[in-house]
Amino acid sequence: MKFLTAIMSFLFVVICSVATPRCRIQKYDESDGLTQWHVTQMTQDRQGMMWFSTWNGLCRYDGYEFQGFKGHVGDGNEIATDRIRTVWLNDDGNIGCRVDDDLYLFNLHTYRFETRAGLKSNRNNAKFVKSGRPYRYKDKDGVLWTVYYDGKLTYSTDGTTENPYEGSVKMESARFCFPDRQGNLWVTGVNGIYKISFLHRYGNVERFGQSTEVKAFFVDSHNRYWVATKEDNAVRIFDSRNNLVGYLSAAGRITKQYSRFSAPIYCITQTKDGTIWMGSKPGGLYRLKSMSDGNQYKVDRIAGLSNSNVYDIVEDKWGRLWIATLGGGICCVGNPSADSPRILKPSAYLKGYPKRLAQKVRMIYITKGNVLLAATTDGLLISRLKSGEDTKDMVFRCHTREAGRKDALSCSATMNIVEDRKGRLFISTESGGINMIASKDITGERLSFRHFGKEDGLPTDVLLSVTSCGGKLLLVGNNSIMMLDPDNGSSTSFGKNYFLTDSRFSDAVPIRRPDGNWLFGLQDGMLDINMRGLRKSTFVPNIALTDVCVQGMRKENAINALDTLVLSKDERSLTLTFAALDYTSDADIRYMFALVRDGDDNDVKWNNVGHDHSVTLLDLDPGTYTLMIKSTNAEGMWMDNVRRLTVIVTPKFMETTLAHLLLTLLLASVLGAIVYTYIYIKRIRRQQREVLEAYLALLNTGDEEKKTASQPEVQTRLSEEDDALMRRVSAFVEKNLSNADIGVGDIAAAAAVSRSVLQRKMKQIMGITPLDFLKEARMKHACYLLESTSMPVSEVAYACGYSDPKYFSRSFKTSTGKSPSEWREPKPL
Repeated sequence: MKFLTAIMSFLFVVICSVATPRCRIQKYDESDGLTQWHVTQMTQDRQGMMWFSTWNGLCRYDGYEFQGFKGHVGDGNEIATDRIRTVWLNDDGNIGCRVDDDLYLFNLHTYRFETRAGLKSNRNNAKFVKSGRPYRYKDKDGVLWTVYYDGKLTYSTDGTTENPYEGSVKMESARFCFPDRQGNLWVTGVNGIYKISFLHRYGNVERFGQSTEVKAFFVDSHNRYWVATKEDNAVRIFDSRNNLVGYLSAAGRITKQYSRFSAPIYCITQTKDGTIWMGSKPGGLYRLKSMSDGNQYKVDRIAGLSNSNVYDIVEDKWGRLWIATLGGGICCVGNPSADSPRILKPSAYLKGYPKRLAQKVRMIYITKGNVLLAATTDGLLISRLKSGEDTKDMVFRCHTREAGRKDALSCSATMNIVEDRKGRLFISTESGGINMIASKDITGERLSFRHFGKEDGLPTDVLLSVTSCGGKLLLVGNNSIMMLDPDNGSSTSFGKNYFLTDSRFSDAVPIRRPDGNWLFGLQDGMLDINMRGLRKSTFVPNIALTDVCVQGMRKENAINALDTLVLSKDERSLTLTFAALDYTSDADIRYMFALVRDGDDNDVKWNNVGHDHSVTLLDLDPGTYTLMIKSTNAEGMWMDNVRRLTVIVTPKFMETTLAHLLLTLLLASVLGAIVYTYIYIKRIRRQQREVLEAYLALLNTGDEEKKTASQPEVQTRLSEEDDALMRRVSAFVEKNLSNADIGVGDIAAAAAVSRSVLQRKMKQIMGITPLDFLKEARMKHACYLLESTSMPVSEVAYACGYSDPKYFSRSFKTSTGKSPSEWREPKPL
């Protein structure tokens, strides 16, 4: 036991101190993409990209990759050799190069080497390090760093005493040093480049030992704060000056020496009467009553819970305790001050409690209006509390994720609940971000939620806990802390680069320490932060466009110099690569992009692409687009650094306005022609029908008045030749109506024309054949006989040239729609 005590005391150390300067050294050589290990000089352009001269051309670094530029046969570059001896930033913003005794200008608008009259080298490059003359640099925190010729690095916090810096990467040598505009120091050695990033620490980390997860924080009535850890069953107690008071033993004594409690503690609370309650897993519920000056407690283990895994304890206005268990739902202690408190289990005393859902409860929150909310693995449980022990009639509603409703809970696995200054309730979830209850009546059957997540700029949707801090929400993810303003949806995130630790956070709800600092639980300790110093970085990285491929082919080396990219009529897809020029830690930079049509910036929908620093646009329609890109810095905070690129997609001829106009005119012309033809045909057919009826009227059918009246109209409608022809046909048909043996040949002979001429003429004049005309005449005559005589139908058939009365009847009905007998029936007046 003494050995374990010594080990735990040794592990309880503060490993991070703001007094110790920190830096990160990273080496680059040919294995990282550097074009040649022998780097002769370096500089930084106005955009922020780093440029290195090597014996294998000019090399550019954007934070992600190196890209080399040199002359090739027939490419138009005027450079004679690729052995560049020095490089500098020219006054016009381009890159000057010296190749042996010749000076060239690398034009950043064309990415070509050019000769220019009067070009002179300047000193906008790195400083030379000699064996007797080291390079000294003061960082933003005032620490003086010294780089020696042999690669040794020292620091001085008082300006006099030099301390050797022992980092994970050691520099073998130093030839040139160059500070970039962000404050990093670049050093060239004999076989590569070193980048030194000087880091400022925000907050301190206290380690309690490997895999010693903090599960709960608590501030008692003596202004002491308690820290409960899982693996070692320890409860550490600190005073208001952050000194370790001691450990809570299983017997309730606070001891200076390391001591284990009976079980891992997951939650701690203090009721109005001063009693401290602790929940454990799997020890259940513990009650601690102070016996002296706060250093000795009487410990009682309260039995009777529906499950021994206690995750939260909350006291309501009537003095009852509500217990969240992971597996047994919510229990209630109606008389917590009694020697043997009575436990109200959901199965017996909470009749309205869901039987299948909400059995695993992580956290309970009670509003000022006495509404209980519980974060469970199955959803958000809500019920209105009632006074006394009247719990049987409580109505519980469990709100879960609904696939068909966008304003439902984003994830059923809820973690934590908090209420802000405006009375708004927020729920953190395992994988659905944060949810705000948008409904006015939170006890209603159906609630609406507003969601905040990755699509709104948060680095993650996994939120372990949420608490209110200065009018904003303080969110804790697996490896980052976030500040969210729910009024406008803006957020700021702080990750491992901000705190200089790779530790992962636990689900312990952060608390404010008595001195004003905040404590955050880690998987192996805790993080102590002064929130007043937790502010947004002032460095805003420029976004550089580094490459573009159109239809799968690289198009522009100098894409960063362009404000407008024009795609030809056969180009519809492009992939654009970009980089936020933050050299502190490019791996932690995240990006968003938006594509706006025709410059309409009113409705911008940002797409969060995470750490991916490229965007692919496929099958763009013709038109003008604005591509907007923004990023975080290396500390994970979103920056106001939007880079815009206008993309013009040239339309094919058939996609132009002129083509659309011509096509519209063509379609209108075709439609007009169709309509005209339809009207013309209808008019011709109407005229042909009128001519047919007129010549039928000339036949001797018994209606002599119509016959006489029609003659002048027929003569004026046809030519004399056609009229004479039709009169000969009509006369012949009139004489032979009863002759069943006449045919087209007989009619043609009587009309004194050939059969083909007769067919063509009658089709042209009346739209029917000679035989159809004969049939129409016979039907007309049959109608007359049926109406004006009492002849039998068979005789009418014979009189009209039909040898078969049955065939006549069928033909008559087909022509008139009635049988001969029906036709003869008296017509109503």
